[in-house]
Amino acid sequence: MREEAAGALAAVCRQILPGPPSGDLLMNLTLLADRTAAASLIDIAREVHDRAVPLGLSVTLNGPWPPYVLPQTPEPLREAGQ
Repeated sequence: MREEAAGALAAVCRQILPGPPSGDLLMNLTLLADRTAAASLIDIAREVHDRAVPLGLSVTLNGPWPPYVLPQTPEPLREAGQ
């Protein structure tokens, strides 16, 4: 299911990066997509959710967020004062 979801998302997103680890998430992705892809993203999330529910999983999609460019490689976080 992960590979199918990732493939479907790749078809409509301009960029996909792994999101930060969080709890017991199976997938946590940061997506950069054009506004015109919003309906497709919602459809993909619904389809994956419908297949995930019988397995005891759920899907959450949030956004849109303000536009920004995703980094190519994550920078390490700096401690306060550095």
